[in-house]
Amino acid sequence: MTDNKQKTRGMIVVKLLLFLLVMQACDPGRVYEEHKAVSASGWRSKDVLCFQPRITDTSMVANVIIFVRHKGNYSYNNLYLFVTISSPSHRVVRDTIQLFLADASTGKWYGKSMLGDLYLLGRMYKKHVRFAEQGMYHFYIEQAMRMRNLPGITDVGLRIERVQ
Repeated sequence: MTDNKQKTRGMIVVKLLLFLLVMQACDPGRVYEEHKAVSASGWRSKDVLCFQPRITDTSMVANVIIFVRHKGNYSYNNLYLFVTISSPSHRVVRDTIQLFLADASTGKWYGKSMLGDLYLLGRMYKKHVRFAEQGMYHFYIEQAMRMRNLPGITDVGLRIERVQ
């Protein structure tokens, strides 16, 4: 990789970390938020992203949001995901969800443009839910686009926020 590409990638990482730090500081409703990078060569179908929020308040009403950051050259207007949730007592729930990333007729991205040609989109996954148990939950997210390697997705995030 050339020096310019390394510097550019380094600046993107620094800006992203700064953005996340600022967002964390001014968001009292957030219970958990984490973003995980996908391989620069593409999101392989066997690469499962694991998020591990610890839930301490079972009376809390929460929203669960999935974030996707993608490049402007992502080839599709949607993204299918498999989402598996495992509770502390190992109760498992599995969903297949579809996120619409762009308007199908115009091709305009729904997400906010960040750092040039990157777009961030957050979509509600579970609304007004209560976690039945205290402890560590596991959210497993994998791409379900019927491609072994899906280029254009840069990272995926999970957020749990307290409903005010």
